[in-house]
Amino acid sequence: MMQRCIPVLFFLMSSLCVMADTNRTVLIEGCAEAVQIYANQQEYKTGAAMMTSLSEALRAGYCKGVLDEYGRSHYCGGDWLKRAQLIAHHKDAERLPPSTEDLLSEACRL
Repeated sequence: MMQRCIPVLFFLMSSLCVMADTNRTVLIEGCAEAVQIYANQQEYKTGAAMMTSLSEALRAGYCKGVLDEYGRSHYCGGDWLKRAQLIAHHKDAERLPPSTEDLLSEACRL
């Protein structure tokens, strides 16, 4: 019985690794969108909402949601926008942090 479960577990674990990479890329792109939208809070209140597409808003919301949830569960304080800016700087970087967890942990240290 146990021998049949091992290949299934290996398959599930390898698919989680692929998903983590995708989430990291999506998080970086979403935070780049959030930084553009929320470049400064005053600008957002006057016109950014009307000039933002639905897909940009969804990506930015994904970033904000991930940062809020990570901050809540890891006692990470501070401004979410500053953390988003740090993550967005990885968009053009040649080397990314090894995992989404490392990326979020780095941003949490701000």
